[in-house]
Amino acid sequence: MNQRPHKILLQRCDKLGDTVLILPMVAALRELYPTAEIHALTSPVGAEILSLHPDIRKVHTYSVGQGLSSLWQLSKILKAENYTLYLSVWNNPEMAWVGKLAGIPLRIGDASNPSLRWLYTHSVRQNWANMTTHWSSFNLSLLSPLVNKHRQNLATTPTPNTALTTKSWPPKYPISVGVHGHPSIEHRIDITAGDRNRDPRIRVAIFVGTGGTNFPIPESAILRFITLLTQNNQYRIFLCGQAATPALMSLTQENVTNLIGKTNLPELIAWVRQSDIYVGPDTGPTQIASMMGKPIVFFSPVKPNPPAYWGPLSTAFRIIREEYTCPRFCATDGCRSSCFDFLTGDRLYAELCNLREQLHPHLLWTPAESAQVRFKHTLRILIVCHSVTEWEIANHTREALAKQDVQSWVLYSKTTSLKDAFLLVKIIKARNINVIHGPFISGSVMRLVRLIMGVWYKYPSPLWVKAGILPETSLKQLMSLYRKLWA
Repeated sequence: MNQRPHKILLQRCDKLGDTVLILPMVAALRELYPTAEIHALTSPVGAEILSLHPDIRKVHTYSVGQGLSSLWQLSKILKAENYTLYLSVWNNPEMAWVGKLAGIPLRIGDASNPSLRWLYTHSVRQNWANMTTHWSSFNLSLLSPLVNKHRQNLATTPTPNTALTTKSWPPKYPISVGVHGHPSIEHRIDITAGDRNRDPRIRVAIFVGTGGTNFPIPESAILRFITLLTQNNQYRIFLCGQAATPALMSLTQENVTNLIGKTNLPELIAWVRQSDIYVGPDTGPTQIASMMGKPIVFFSPVKPNPPAYWGPLSTAFRIIREEYTCPRFCATDGCRSSCFDFLTGDRLYAELCNLREQLHPHLLWTPAESAQVRFKHTLRILIVCHSVTEWEIANHTREALAKQDVQSWVLYSKTTSLKDAFLLVKIIKARNINVIHGPFISGSVMRLVRLIMGVWYKYPSPLWVKAGILPETSLKQLMSLYRKLWA
């Protein structure tokens, strides 16, 4: 790593939302290496957004799972490019191998998989269980070897105080970096949307559908939400998405611009940019709105996708998430739309009104505050007690946490036998527990819990804290404690 890389290949051959979350890496790479040529290796849907970025000179597209011959052909194409640095963000086996096969001298990737780690010249340990870390920060952590080298080179040179020269890398609290669009399309949509001075109504973009890995906002909730919005003339609605139910596809109503199935990705980006508020589920376009810094009403439906990882980076947002009310285990059991009966049009409207009240400069969140809100909507605590006194204290703690909108449960158990592991797993599955406080739980019980959760369910096992929680403990204090324990 003695020479500065002059040609960089950044890889994320995955879904749209995952690709959006590497945009902060592009900004950091440009700051690290102002003259380097940056290329991207991504999926066809990822290419639609990365090809719009002015700092990405060239985009290679590839779909994993096409077989060894396709991978070999790709490696030959990449080898001809003479890249000096390969950043493998998605730690897929094919993507780990392709950098090696292409003969790229400097290769950086995740260290968590021993079978792939040796394919990289520099591997970075990423603690995926750390729920105080946003996914964009996990991505940025792959730049750690480059940032450390950059700091060594600048050790004797006065430099501006930027994220690359501060002590913490990756940045503890990620921020929106913006999303580039197609200039001519942006101009056309700007004209189509109309002059804001002549039409000062609040523009609300509602995204229906998802890319298939998550659940959309229920149709009934959207229809009721639109009815409430259109009862007065304060709002103008952009209804967006590639596919939806017939009732939404055919919706024609005053103050509603129905764009479902009528936009490509650059056009969708332009329409989202025109909006004042964005409403949508956890999906790619919502990540685009997040990177734009749009105020967002964010529906986070399923257990394996916590807002701490994939929630909005905006300075104002509302998160709707009640995954702990469903006994099913999303990772293996699948989900049904009936799990989301709590999400109604009236709930959406109330959250939008609350969001509007926050849209004052002195009420907008700092990046640290935004991270704390995402964490609050992720944190699910189980307090295990072995005495009546502990149980009474734990219930006071539960009530105090509830006042901070933190979800917690108390389990009273006198035993510490291995069969308790199966009871804990049952509760973890039902309530989506990610932290367990229990000083008297035996290590063998927790080892069995980790084995069942990791091997059988392939799901992160909860953080075990060998101490109770005092009722006066704040969310900020808990976040600080858990960050240290997860580190």
